[in-house]
Amino acid sequence: MPGRESSLSLVVCTRNRARSLEQCLAAIAKVQPPDGTDFEFILIDNGSTDETPAVFERARATMPFPAMRIFEPAPGIGNAMNCGYTNSRGAIVAFTDDDCYPASDFPAAVIAAFADPSVGVVTGRILLHDPSDLPITIEESTIPRRFRARQYVRPGQFTGANLSFRRSALDAIGGFDPLFGPGSYMGSGADCDGGGRVCLAGWDGLYEPSIVVRHHHGRKEGDLAAIRRRYAIGSGGYHMKLLLEERRVLHFLHYLGGMPHRHMQEPSSLYWEALGATRFMKHPPRTNATWRNAAE
Repeated sequence: MPGRESSLSLVVCTRNRARSLEQCLAAIAKVQPPDGTDFEFILIDNGSTDETPAVFERARATMPFPAMRIFEPAPGIGNAMNCGYTNSRGAIVAFTDDDCYPASDFPAAVIAAFADPSVGVVTGRILLHDPSDLPITIEESTIPRRFRARQYVRPGQFTGANLSFRRSALDAIGGFDPLFGPGSYMGSGADCDGGGRVCLAGWDGLYEPSIVVRHHHGRKEGDLAAIRRRYAIGSGGYHMKLLLEERRVLHFLHYLGGMPHRHMQEPSSLYWEALGATRFMKHPPRTNATWRNAAE
């Protein structure tokens, strides 16, 4: 595995979304790594039974850089992201979703964001691709932000559609917790938990707006209630983990202090957050080997 900061792996995790994946891979084929960059693309097939393998093979023929598909049968985005990270060779590991389209300069912008060795995790701008979709799971700010090490990381601060890590930071935290994220026990929160634990471990985080993807998520008004419910459950689980496993009492109190505001915005959120906290307290054993080894 190269140790140079100019080695970058881009990972996409997918499951039975061949139609959206085809457009995602077409955009990835057009990214332009800077000269001298050791760049690779990895697709983690998280148990697909549709045309995903054929879609990948057609796209791979158009990619001017190494690309591979890995089948990961263990369900959940945490397991899939761990598979991508542990099978990659980059000193920087970037993730985007299978319904996102990275800008052509995505590799250069990611590498530049990690020029500061104190930075362990970076998120970027997420633009709405289809104006008829709900303006959610996007981040349009053009103002860079820095998240200092060991400070409280709130849900939404790091977003999995545009999220990159220094490999040494992922090594330090043992990768992603398979309890969190879509398809997992908690259902969401893998991005917040992963980025948050990197910051707790002593790295700074960045929001860098020059790193751009377009999100073609297809969600409409009728999807909003279910999305909010899933995110609130994940948030409750994330904060209970902060308290019970990370022993971050002040961070948990910060979360409690924001409850009145969240209740005013979305009254049902407190119920779903409480459900998520309870669900985390009853969680089954982790199943991912990377997480188990780190926990031991």
